[in-house]
Amino acid sequence: MTWKRGESGNPGGRPVSTHTAELRALLRRAAPAVAVRVLKAALEDGDMAAARLILERVMPVARSAPVDVDLSGGSFRERMTAVLEGMTAQRLTLEEGTRLLDALAKAAATEELALLEERISAIETRQASRSGAPRVVVLDRRKPAEQEDDDGNED
Repeated sequence: MTWKRGESGNPGGRPVSTHTAELRALLRRAAPAVAVRVLKAALEDGDMAAARLILERVMPVARSAPVDVDLSGGSFRERMTAVLEGMTAQRLTLEEGTRLLDALAKAAATEELALLEERISAIETRQASRSGAPRVVVLDRRKPAEQEDDDGNED
């Protein structure tokens, strides 16, 4: 038997099964008892595989920890220098320092954009007061091909 392209071999789809949901519910109910039994086996028999299983489930490996660095004052340059000094003195790991530097760089870029917006607004206000009529500037962020379509030109 052959199928046409785009036609399913099973138009009714996969049959609905409750086995997975039932199994998950059973495991959820039995999990505490299983954990206690595995923990007892680990303690009594010295079963390190069981001990590891329990520890991995109860106390997963920490992927990151809070970092104690004072970045409260000063310029962004001073804050970044403090992070670099912490990395050099080995108070911060390379990963921790890199993440802090990335966060500071993003905060600096955000601050820079805010300052630019303020300056542009002040310039526009000054120009509007000089000319008597407000000037509205619209930035078109579409690709040039999309702009040509609006002009009536076809590709």
